[in-house]
Amino acid sequence: MTGNGLFGSTTLDVVIGLIFVYLLLAIICTTVNEWIAGILKTRAATLKSAITQLLDSQKESDSSADLNWFLKQFNTHPLIAGLKQAGQPDSHPAYLPARTFATAVIDITTSHKPGVIGFTDLEQGINNLPKRGRKKGAARTNSKRSR
Repeated sequence: MTGNGLFGSTTLDVVIGLIFVYLLLAIICTTVNEWIAGILKTRAATLKSAITQLLDSQKESDSSADLNWFLKQFNTHPLIAGLKQAGQPDSHPAYLPARTFATAVIDITTSHKPGVIGFTDLEQGINNLPKRGRKKGAARTNSKRSR
């Protein structure tokens, strides 16, 4: 067994070694990236910016109405407020599970309906939003489903 390596093939030994080195390097880079993001708090700021773009009302000429009402409802929703750091009301969560996001949006959209919520309830909730509060994507999805 001289010169054949651990698995009987020098090439296989090199490939397995390279895979382990790559995985180790990936874990180290991910750890350093998470560490830097935690120190600089960039993850929370980026998530806040993305959510603002998703939920912020479309700007229209009428400035009398509250343009950010849906976003304010979202940020004060108990599921979202529970993810913020205790004692820091202006903080924003660094991580937001998809299920929590969807549940909060559905809850705000269908707050008039207690109990089990179906697709028609969600569709009706979107239609009941003020026209300025509806994003174009939600309206498009809504119209495609109704066909």
